[in-house]
Amino acid sequence: MNSKAIVFIVVVVVIGLAIYFLPDTDSVKPAATYPAQEQGMSQAGSEHEHTHAPLSDIDSLKVAVQDSTGAELATLTLVPHQSIALPGTEYSLHLAEFYTHFMMEESGPVNASPYPENPAARIEIQKDGEGVDYTWTFERIPYFRMNSMGGPHNRESTGLAFAILDVYGLLVPSATPNP
Repeated sequence: MNSKAIVFIVVVVVIGLAIYFLPDTDSVKPAATYPAQEQGMSQAGSEHEHTHAPLSDIDSLKVAVQDSTGAELATLTLVPHQSIALPGTEYSLHLAEFYTHFMMEESGPVNASPYPENPAARIEIQKDGEGVDYTWTFERIPYFRMNSMGGPHNRESTGLAFAILDVYGLLVPSATPNP
């Protein structure tokens, strides 16, 4: 494993642990605030084995997009496994995965529970229908930025960052998670 990948894993784990242990009683929204609809996000296309909980089904994710300078580019609603053009750029965005409780393990990202403790999404950035980059966005860390998020392969550095504004169609179990 190269040093950039190790640094990435360590940073994400530290951030995830910090977020997990921060007290935030307002973060868990009742199921009624996430209206369920017929179509949802499935595990299809997932690159990693998820040993804790399946990826959550959602209908869509509303995000704000910034460029590398911090300038706001757009507010878009992304639908899982569909691409949408990013206005004013040569890119399109593709919501690849959504985690209610993102955690990084040695094998890769996992969904630790169905409860929105650390909501995160992996957004692929495409140009001419080809993936050129991807990045993670975390509900509690708007506009999370980190170099080399795309892994060890050659990729374009788009500099795009996202903030999760709303999640639609997420069903949250009514029981509270065990502490």
